[in-house]
Amino acid sequence: MSYFDRSYLVFSLLFVASLCVLEAGARIAARTRVNEDEHHYEQVSGLRDSLLVLLSLLVGFTFAMAISHFELRRQLSIDEANAIGTACLRAETLADPHRFDLSSVLRQYLDARLEFARTEFGSPEEAASLRLTRKLQDAVWGQTAVIARQDRSAVFGLFMQSVNEAIDLAEKRTAAREHRIPGVIWILVSVIALLASFTTGYGLKRRFWFPAVMMPLMFAAAVALIADLDSPTQGLIRTSSSSMIRLQQDLHK
Repeated sequence: MSYFDRSYLVFSLLFVASLCVLEAGARIAARTRVNEDEHHYEQVSGLRDSLLVLLSLLVGFTFAMAISHFELRRQLSIDEANAIGTACLRAETLADPHRFDLSSVLRQYLDARLEFARTEFGSPEEAASLRLTRKLQDAVWGQTAVIARQDRSAVFGLFMQSVNEAIDLAEKRTAAREHRIPGVIWILVSVIALLASFTTGYGLKRRFWFPAVMMPLMFAAAVALIADLDSPTQGLIRTSSSSMIRLQQDLHK
């Protein structure tokens, strides 16, 4: 599990670190009296404004990446539920005993995929869920291959297509969990945020608590929100499994 899977830790650490760095900048400025020189003050103010603009752009860019990852996971969850549901419906068109056997295995497969959605990213439970998924995929495909030697009809071809799509989507969902914002981007955002905080403190002619607190608070909250969106299984904002839950309820009636 990544440190950035815990958005509350991201918020707390970045907020406290930004406050400390801002206070350090203010103390250094007060000791050196750099802001008493108007020329130096203008240079520090220009640097501060440039860093804040750069930080805003980086946060916006990173937020867009996190949103795209979240939307991809959400859409793949819906697509997989539809693919499994279609496979279950088309399995009902097969002859006995294959119809009963495949319908039973597909229901187990749906339960396994729903359990996968509930497991924590990178946990032993996730690894066990993936092993069960592969085992059930082999069972479904093994029975499908047996039927394929006897049945070459268009109806069975459609069933094979839906099974293949469901298996492909399982791998896509696993890959979507692993597709995260690169660590180098997190490092860059954190460093620029700390530099902006230091420069803000360094450019204060007179201390005032409100801007000194609000700027670190604002950027810490924004970065924590991005971390929450980018986390596949942790945080307040999570990918809904409502489509699979509805399908599970329908199949187990």
